[in-house]
This record gives sequence, C-alpha cells and structure tokens, in this order.
Amino acid sequence: MHLGISTASLHGRLNTEDALKWIGDMGASCAEVFLSSHSEYKRDFLKVLLKAQNNTNIKVSSVHTLNTHFEAQLFSSGRQFDDALAIFDSVLEIAEGLKAQNYVMHGPGIIKYMKYNTDYTFYGERTAFLSELCGRRGVKLTWENVHWAHYNHPDFITRLAQKCPCPVYTTLDIKQAMQSGTDYMEYLQPMQGHLQNVHICDYDHEGMLYMPLKGEFDFDSFFDRLVSFGYQGPVIIEVYNKCYTELKELEACYKKLSEMLEGK
Repeated sequence: MHLGISTASLHGRLNTEDALKWIGDMGASCAEVFLSSHSEYKRDFLKVLLKAQNNTNIKVSSVHTLNTHFEAQLFSSGRQFDDALAIFDSVLEIAEGLKAQNYVMHGPGIIKYMKYNTDYTFYGERTAFLSELCGRRGVKLTWENVHWAHYNHPDFITRLAQKCPCPVYTTLDIKQAMQSGTDYMEYLQPMQGHLQNVHICDYDHEGMLYMPLKGEFDFDSFFDRLVSFGYQGPVIIEVYNKCYTELKELEACYKKLSEMLEGK
C-alpha cells in the first residue's frame, strides 16, 4: 500500500499547487489532488500543477473535484449535461497530465428526509459512458461512498455493477461510512475486485472528526484487513483543516502511519 495525503487536507491553508508541493517536500509517496474552483478545472491550470509536481517528483494517484460544481449535472441532460461534460473533460486532461490513476466520483447529492429511488439502469449506462471518457485518459472512474449521495449504502455498488456494461471501481472513505451509520466493513466487502483508492480520517463514538491516530478508529486492524483483502493501492489521508492547528501535525501523522504500514 502507498500512503499519501490529499491536497484537500490543506484546503484553506495553502493553494492547491502549494499544497501539492508541500506534500512532495514532506516526503509523501503519493498525493490526491483536490481541484476546488472553476479556475482550477481549466486546462491551463495543469501547467501550474506540473511545475509543483516536477519540483518534488510527487506521484499523483488520484484527482478529486468539488462535487457541487458540476458532478450532479453529469447525470442530467441537455445543456446542463453538455456544460458539465466540458468541465469533466478538462479535469480529465489535467488528470492525464499528472498521470493520475483515479478520478474520485461523488455523483448527485440527495436532499435529507426525501426518499430517493436510484435508477440503476440509467446510472449504469452513464457510469459506463463516463468511464470510457476516463479510460481514454488512462484514468479509472471510482465511485466513493458518501453519506449525502446515492452511494450512501453498501448495496449501491453491487446493484450498479449489475447494470453497468463495464467494470465499476470504488474509493472507500471510512469517515463517510461512519457518517452514513454503517460499519466500513459493510462497504468494503462488496468492493472486492473494485477497490482502487482509500480515504482515511479519524473519529470518535460521537462522530467528531480527528487526525488519524487521534480519535478512536483502530488503524492497525484496518490496515490488516486491507492486507487480507489483497489491497495494494493508495491510502490517502483526507482530513479537514480544522482537525489540526499546524502543518507539522499533519507531517507527524503521516510519519506515524508510515511506520505502522511498514510492518504490514
């Protein structure tokens, strides 16, 4: 497994390109690039990221975007779909330029207290279409379990795979599993053969979020389970900047987790 950090963990502290450089300078084995503004979705922003990447030779394992900007419209139609698709294609060009392996997809959000019946046939067809676009760029489309989106229950990926004419890949987020009220193992088991990416954060029994190794989550057992699961991909530290005060705390967290993974 390869331990990395998402630039999202430095959101509000450093610009995306500076966060990528910091992660590389710190010595991380890989990074997830979180693009969070419309200016960052433009093709020209690739030059800025490549400069930061080349200065440290940090490997970019995945690209993530701010869901609310355009991902929901990728599952719409007409001009909404066309405009969202143009943004998506631009983001994929950036991912290709960074040699990223995965694109992390949230998909449309859902409104709390409203009942939704996911149209798995449509989602399967649209997933196949978007996956083909990703594949042309050497990138895998990975669905992330998210408590406020359609993938907020473990059965989603199984039912989607049944309706999708191409392989379906996933990103496991242990924090999001907790926030959906489900043990992460219930998400992990259906991901057999699908898992490409993992997001980690820590939390306690009340749902408060912390830096990894500062809450109540058992990371030692978690890493053992990933090993027994046969997973060999990236494990990305994705925390909110309110989880720590100084950057040295994030660096210390990375080093402790690295030591833990070395014994696996």
